[in-house]
Amino acid sequence: MGKYKTYLAVFFLVILTACTASCPKIIGGGTDRNQAFREGNIILDCHISCASQFGSNLREITILFHRGNWYALSSKVMDIGFANNLAYFYLARSAEGLGYFNAALIYYNNALHTSKCKGTIADVCQGFDFPSDISTRIAGIQKKIELNNLARAETKTATESETRNQSNTQNESISSAQSIQTNIPQQKKQESPKLENQQNSLPQLSKSQVKYYANILDGLVAKDSLGWLMNKYNKGSINSVTLTDISQNGSTKKILGYYIYNGSMTGWVEVEFSNEKFVCIRFHDYEDTCRTLRSPLPKQNQNSNQYAGNKDNSQCYQRCNDVESHCKSENNTTGFLVGMSGTTGGLFSYKDCSSEKRSCLSSCK
Repeated sequence: MGKYKTYLAVFFLVILTACTASCPKIIGGGTDRNQAFREGNIILDCHISCASQFGSNLREITILFHRGNWYALSSKVMDIGFANNLAYFYLARSAEGLGYFNAALIYYNNALHTSKCKGTIADVCQGFDFPSDISTRIAGIQKKIELNNLARAETKTATESETRNQSNTQNESISSAQSIQTNIPQQKKQESPKLENQQNSLPQLSKSQVKYYANILDGLVAKDSLGWLMNKYNKGSINSVTLTDISQNGSTKKILGYYIYNGSMTGWVEVEFSNEKFVCIRFHDYEDTCRTLRSPLPKQNQNSNQYAGNKDNSQCYQRCNDVESHCKSENNTTGFLVGMSGTTGGLFSYKDCSSEKRSCLSSCK
């Protein structure tokens, strides 16, 4: 009987391998999975044959979610391809955290119309309340899109206004050179309404202020990134700096800027100042939390990308990747054996693959 179960487990493992090689589907039949993810064209299309692999990876998936490691989370969900509302929720939350709001709305909608993680016998929804939590995220994204559209419209209006002001200044200079001194009081009187209208709207940062705050934000993000576990900040990439809020007396303000991380990915950061002193920092993937700067990680726990960038360590880094891959493969097999035998006790156990990789990386000098 035990031999039969082993053969059967291997048989299902073959089925699972076939599934993960073809899942997920890409709408339109493209081959660039990352682009398809950004555009909302990923379809999770693996069901029963992928269920145990999703279950055996659920602990790691949950950790990635709570750490806000959206890129790794989306990759893990797509690698498995399992289709249920929890998997689509994680995929949608990853897209939202990375700023792909339209794609996130598509995945959240898919989560509302696919198989459920909560049944009459078991609830494996990891504490989420579906569909309520999905609807809440959708409403939040729609508000973000509305605010982004408003911000773009205000930026466009401000640019057009600045262009008109420059043109008016040139015309006034020409007119002033041709006029007599008796016209000067009238000219000053005509400028007052223009200044009054500018004071009624949110002030625009001058070029020198944009440069100043870009440097401040760059330094803050660079310092905070020393505590990032997975992502790597592209130093000096702060751009599109704007004022998003200011108190009536001007003592408290919020400055937002966009930045690049992990080579080509885009995020935003907003910093709150009080009397030009740092108060807290907020990032796109945790937009509801304004916090202090992170403490630097110990060197052995810093982003493993540092090993990949060093040619002398490339072989060691690859070996550690192989260690992690082998560990995950063993966990997948364990998941099937648990499913086939119905054993939930200590006979089968899962390994902490992330810890094994970190331990391996610590040996890379």
